[in-house]
Amino acid sequence: MAYQKPTLFGLAYASRPFHEVDGDQAFETLCRETGPALNLRFPDRNGHAQALLKWLNNWGCRIAAKSPDTLFQSWSEWFRQWKPRLPPADLALIDAGERDFEVLADAYGTLLPIYGLGPTGASKLLLAVRPASAMAWDAEIQKRFAPAGDRAGYGQMLARSKAEAEDLAADAARCGVTDWRSIADEIGRSGLTLPKLLDEYHWVTITRRHQIPAVGDLQRWMAWHAEATA
Repeated sequence: MAYQKPTLFGLAYASRPFHEVDGDQAFETLCRETGPALNLRFPDRNGHAQALLKWLNNWGCRIAAKSPDTLFQSWSEWFRQWKPRLPPADLALIDAGERDFEVLADAYGTLLPIYGLGPTGASKLLLAVRPASAMAWDAEIQKRFAPAGDRAGYGQMLARSKAEAEDLAADAARCGVTDWRSIADEIGRSGLTLPKLLDEYHWVTITRRHQIPAVGDLQRWMAWHAEATA
């Protein structure tokens, strides 16, 4: 199935099936439990690290926390080293530059060897730490967008996702949404960042192979609805 680049309509449509399977709005729950920002500096089993582990496993990472203290300590060491180097928390993907992507890709690369993460877990952890600028992927999305799940491949993912975000912003402006920052509000997903919305779109259309309806199909369905309610 050919990949369709996200439009405002496609993003809004994909958010519906994603919301149905995202139990108790899992990412929103993670943000609520770790707000105002995820902090892995202190490896507390009952704090942010535990909430992150639960979210990662809810989305298929299957990290067997046989020694959670050791696992959380490795996250803490990574966080202490990389948090000062990462792009600012409020830097949006659409505003990020090549240097920002280099740093995010480097941070992703150092996450890969950590027990239980791999490409999928590393990208999701990075999204949790920098939800405005980092991107998540799973194996299917990675195969679609990059030749490998390594540091270089993740850098390619970031650049491609920024291009998608720019195209999405242009399409939203065409639809009357002049400020891309209000896209989440417009589609009923207030509080989510563009990287998170794009991740949902990728999961629905690539991982789950769900096709966004064509305009002709929608028009025909609406005609049926009008006839049924006449």
